[in-house]
Parts: sequence; C-alpha cells; structure tokens
Amino acid sequence: MKGEVSMPDHSNLSRRDFLKTASVSAIVAGAAGRATAQDAKLEHRNEQPDVMRYTRLGRTNLNVSVIGFGAMFISTDMNNVRIIDMALERGVNYVDTAWAYTKHQSETEIGNALSGKRDKFFLTTKVSPYRGARMKMLRDFQMKMNATEKRDFRKKVLAAAIEAGAKEEDLKKRGRNHSKRIFGQTQGRMLDQMFGSKLSKPDLVAAIEKSLEESLTRLKTDHVDVLFLPHGLDSPDHARYEDVHEGWAKIKKSGKARFLGAPNHTHTVATYDACIETGIYDVLMPCYCPLNYNRPEDQDSVLKRAKEKDLGVVAMKTTGSKARDTGRFKDVLGGKTFAEKVAEVVKGEGTPFQKSIAWVLSRPHIDMALVGISNQQELDEDLGALNVKLA
Repeated sequence: MKGEVSMPDHSNLSRRDFLKTASVSAIVAGAAGRATAQDAKLEHRNEQPDVMRYTRLGRTNLNVSVIGFGAMFISTDMNNVRIIDMALERGVNYVDTAWAYTKHQSETEIGNALSGKRDKFFLTTKVSPYRGARMKMLRDFQMKMNATEKRDFRKKVLAAAIEAGAKEEDLKKRGRNHSKRIFGQTQGRMLDQMFGSKLSKPDLVAAIEKSLEESLTRLKTDHVDVLFLPHGLDSPDHARYEDVHEGWAKIKKSGKARFLGAPNHTHTVATYDACIETGIYDVLMPCYCPLNYNRPEDQDSVLKRAKEKDLGVVAMKTTGSKARDTGRFKDVLGGKTFAEKVAEVVKGEGTPFQKSIAWVLSRPHIDMALVGISNQQELDEDLGALNVKLA
C-alpha cells in the first residue's frame, strides 16, 4: 500500500540459494525503485501477498499485515478462538490482546490455539493492571484526607470535569456514561498530580513484571513482540512515569518483550508528544477513525511527527470499538450509531465498517488498522475492506 517490498521467506534456503535469491530480489526491487536498507532487515511472518497487504511497522522492522487481529472479544464463553486461525489463513500476521480482555480468556485461548505456531504471527499484549495498582495507591492517600479536604477536592474535580465537557446532570444518573468517564479521568489525573511522587516505585515495577509474567504463562510463550505499557496511556504524565521506564528497561533486557508500545484513548496530541520526547516508545496505538469523536484531524500532526521519528503507528477502534450498530457512541455522535455516522462521512463502496477501515488505511501515517473480530461474518466483512474504493 505504501510502496513496501514483500521479500521472500529465506528460512528453508541453503546459504548459496539464499544469496542467489537475495541477489535477484535486490535487482527486482532496485528496478522498481523501492529497495532500501530497511527492506533487508524486515522480519517476515505468514505472508500471503495474494490476499493481504503488508507494511513495515516503523523501526521495529516487523513486516505486518495492514489489518491486524484485535482479540478483545476472543473468549472461552464464546467458543470463537477458531476465528484467529481463519485470519492467519488469510494472511493476517499480527494478533493483539491484553491482560484484561474477557477476564484473561483472550490470552488463554490464544495460548491454547496458537501453541506451536508462534513463528507465524507477531504477538502483542498490554499491561492492564498497572493503572489499577497505581490508582489504588493514590486512593489510599485520598482516604487519608480529612472531611474538609475531601469535600474541597471533589469540588475541584467536578469543576475541572465540567470544564472538560462533563455534564453535571449526567453525573447523577445511574450507570456509566461519557460524563462519568470524564469525571473519573479528571479525578485520577488530579490525584496523580497531588500524590504521584509519593508512590512506591519498586511496588509499581513489580506490578508491571507480574502482569507480563501472567500474560506470558497464559499465552504459552516466552516473549511478546510489542508490549503496550501501561494499558491506556492517556496523559503526558503517563509517558514520563519513571517506574514505567524502569520496568520496561528490565523487561527489555530479559527478552520477554521486544518493543514498547503506547496505547492511547484521550489527550492524544499532548500524550504522544511526550512519548516521542522520551525516545523509548517504538509503536503508537491511537484511537483513530473518520468520526469526529476521535478528531483525527487533530491527531494527524503528532502522528506525522511520530512517523518522521520512524515510530510504528497502529490505529485501533477503527470500527468504533465493536460498536456495530449498538449505539454505544450515540451520546457523542449526535444520536446516531457509528455505522450511520460513517455512512454520512465516508463516501464510496462497501459497508460502513469496511469504509471506515479503508479510510484509515488510506492515511499515509497509519501502518495498520487493528479491528476487533469475534466471528466469521465480521472477519469476512473487515478483510473485505482491502478491496473497497473510496470516493
């Protein structure tokens, strides 16, 4: 899609045959004007260029399928792990999961299904417990406030949350809603500003290491290719946590994860500016789709800077975080479902979800569209985005 060169698999060649094949490949690539020093370093897995496109994931040099498999909805309860094998058969070579997905069932099922096939795909997971462990420590400090301090603190959080877009009447309603998400994020951020420097760094590093060890055990592997840390890196402060940097240094040295990733849901520009500044992140994973609730026009500037630094960029929530006409985002999409809104915004062939994925893949600073898939119908629909033509 972006001028990438799909190099042959040399794993079963003799040295002489390898050199001969490599020479021919270099001549062909040179004639096309696309050979680079980076191409020679590309790492290949399960490539099927007749049915899938591939691209280099920044400085990781992983040659990944442009559509990645999001395993958020893979579970024992749904008995749907066979869908991953079906995706691999169609050239997908990137599987993304997390410690928290389906109460660990996603990692467990992936470990059971893909055991013995580790060389066919790139595998990622996320350190989900970190923010919970950090928040528990912060709340311990909050609980030690006296009544007056607690009341004043809540007033400050409420004012800041309303300024950030929360509606006070929605905060009084039962159940989760957009305003409550804003309030919770605001409260966590303010607690961190007040007490973050007092937290136990060794305890937080230990929580990071424990999470990864548990994930590796379930996944039945000794390493992941990309570790996203922490799960939900949603402020510049998150990118600069010393305990995260310390934990990552230990993990990388151990070989249990090869590259560091930053998954982000909010405050994207400032957060990713900080990630780029640290120099330790290899892959960014923003929420990214054509709809206004993600404001891709605001994100493009920082993602372009990331590409200039040779970071990989994986777009997630490309089909609205599985909001297939469930209306999950109606509160921020003018009362319309994800599909209805995409149909308005993106013109061209295909279903709304196919058009959303195709739109993401058309952006030059995006390497991959990660899609959450739970059944064969969704697999067929989402991979069909490769053939969609936008107006």
